[in-house]
Amino acid sequence: MSRILLIILIHTIGDFLFQGDKLRQNKALKLSSLGMHILIYSIILFAFSPFILGITIKQAFMFALLNGVFHLIVDFFFRKLKKGYRDFDIKKYRIVVVVDQALHIIALLISFYYLIPNGFSAEYFN
Repeated sequence: MSRILLIILIHTIGDFLFQGDKLRQNKALKLSSLGMHILIYSIILFAFSPFILGITIKQAFMFALLNGVFHLIVDFFFRKLKKGYRDFDIKKYRIVVVVDQALHIIALLISFYYLIPNGFSAEYFN
């Protein structure tokens, strides 16, 4: 499986699968819930990256830290839009969610590219 798909898989696990319904709903309302969301996301990213992506612990830490910060920034600014559109305009809400997820994935791919030299090359893990 390509590393791009593996990165998206880890992102999905951290951003959705390990987030309960209460946390998912409250992260748009409370900064403490948003902080907990980011903490869980970052821990999952850190824990899964060495095994799934084959990177070192140090690389995984930097990858998780950098993307945790970026994830916080994106979610902080998009939470008001999501909250505002969720109940009133489902079409705009879906657009906001797609843009939000696209920014997360772009950040993950760019940071992986710069933190792990040749990380996307086929020879990296051989």
